[in-house]
Amino acid sequence: MKCQHVQEWLGAYWDLPEDDDRRQAVDQHIEQCESCREEFDIWMESLELIRGTAQGNEERVEYVPVSNQVMSRIYADESWRMPVPSKLYAFSYKMRRNLAAVVALCMTLFIFGFVFAIAGVGADKTPKYGLKPVASVSTDLNSISNKTKSLPVATASLKDPYMVTMGPIRSVPDYMIVISLLGFTGTILIMNWLSRTKA
Repeated sequence: MKCQHVQEWLGAYWDLPEDDDRRQAVDQHIEQCESCREEFDIWMESLELIRGTAQGNEERVEYVPVSNQVMSRIYADESWRMPVPSKLYAFSYKMRRNLAAVVALCMTLFIFGFVFAIAGVGADKTPKYGLKPVASVSTDLNSISNKTKSLPVATASLKDPYMVTMGPIRSVPDYMIVISLLGFTGTILIMNWLSRTKA
């Protein structure tokens, strides 16, 4: 067997089964040829080195992106830049109870104010008419009739004018609805502000 064939087969030597003819021929040749024996020893050392490094690197090193390291350093130096969901403040039980009571009070005020505004509770039930009597400055009818001439009143019809009835007009602003909405909005804004500043 020629040395050139043996050197070509050395790359596939360890993949061949032990009863393969080529592997047995390589074994016989390296026992007789000194240069091929040295080449075989180099291949053997390389194989052991590769297997040793492969076994040593079984622990996979997790890749940490550079951007995560940069952002964590920025957040450590300037905590106010941190996004709100990642730094939410954990409210104590007492504060949560008090804030829940304030929100419940505001919602109750809103509901009652809304119901009263819809139902018209407290409004004047007497209907208002389209024509109102003229107010007189003086109640003394004799003095008024003596000072003025009686003029004939021109009318187009002898019937009484048609009176249009209108429902009660609410002129009182709904303070409870406005105050409850302001309180509810203020409570939500304060909770948001506390979650940002106390983290």
